[in-house]
This record gives sequence, structure tokens and C-alpha cells, in this order.
Amino acid sequence: MAKFKYVYGTVKAGKSTALLQVVHNYEQNWMKALLIKPKRDTKGNDSVVSRLGVSRKVDYLADTGEGLHAFLHSQSCVACVVCDEVQFLEQDCIDVLWAYCKKANVPVLAYGLRTDYTGKAFPASIRCFELADEVEELAALCNCGRKGRFNYKLNQENTNSAGIEDEGVDKYRPMCGQCYYESAVKGE
Repeated sequence: MAKFKYVYGTVKAGKSTALLQVVHNYEQNWMKALLIKPKRDTKGNDSVVSRLGVSRKVDYLADTGEGLHAFLHSQSCVACVVCDEVQFLEQDCIDVLWAYCKKANVPVLAYGLRTDYTGKAFPASIRCFELADEVEELAALCNCGRKGRFNYKLNQENTNSAGIEDEGVDKYRPMCGQCYYESAVKGE
């Protein structure tokens, strides 16, 4: 039976790079891998782009569970479904991916963030944890050298922006729990 696998990590953990490698491996063996990402994820527009410069155009930009269901069931000879930035999907899209995995007996790999920069879990990520047959964490390093578990948001002055959106100039970095506490929690 095919598995629904959730691969998560912080920013800069290499999720998109790993995902693109999976798609490449299927396609190199002449197998059809469907690449999906949320329509609301505008990074790369209609492509998945890794920090290493590798990219691939997506097969479908998911918006609603109904649309995703129709797309998946219109495809034939699918060997694998791979979805990037799943945290930005609606929960019904996660349900559709899981149901497709089980009904069509096609593996589904969902890649995304566990939490936002405030430390709160994304609803779609929670749903992935609830449904996943297998869960894998990709690690990123904090500046101190420990495992990054939190996504920290910086503004132009490299300080916590306290949630203020600043039209693309903000940057994110992974932080361990200790550094996150010192900077984001205690520092506010």
C-alpha cells in the first residue's frame, strides 16, 4: 500500500532541494511524478525553486480541495505525487492528497514547514501530522551550531520584526530553541 509521507523542517533545511531530487529520480526512470504547490505560494511563480538554483515548473497550482481532486483524477499513469510548501494549502487539500494516495495506491510526499515564525503550527501541517504514514524531519543549523527547530523572522536591521510584514525585505533563519527563546520570546 502506498504511503502518505510528510517531510518537514525549518527554513533553509533543504526541503525544496530534496523534493526536486525525488521528482528528478522518478522522471529519470521514465515515471510520471506530479509536482504540486499552493497557488498562494508566489515564490518562483509557477515553479519550485531551491536555494541551490535548481527549479522545475509545477504540474498544478492547488487552490481548493475540489480543484485538486479534479486534477489528480484527470491524470493517468502517475507514479508519485510530490507537493511543496504544503503549509500554505487548505486542510481539505491535505485530505484530498491523502485520499488519492490511498484510493489510487500512489505515494504522496508532502513537504513543508511545521510552524510559522511565531512558533504556531500551520493548520495544514497539523493535518499532515495527523494523516501521515511516515514523518521525516529535515534539519537546518542555527547560527550557534545546534539543530534549528524554529523559524525566526528578521527585518532589515536583522532584528525580530514582531510580525510586521515589510513587502519582501524580511528574511527568515532557523534557530534552536535556546536562541529562539533568547531572541523572539525573552527579547520582546
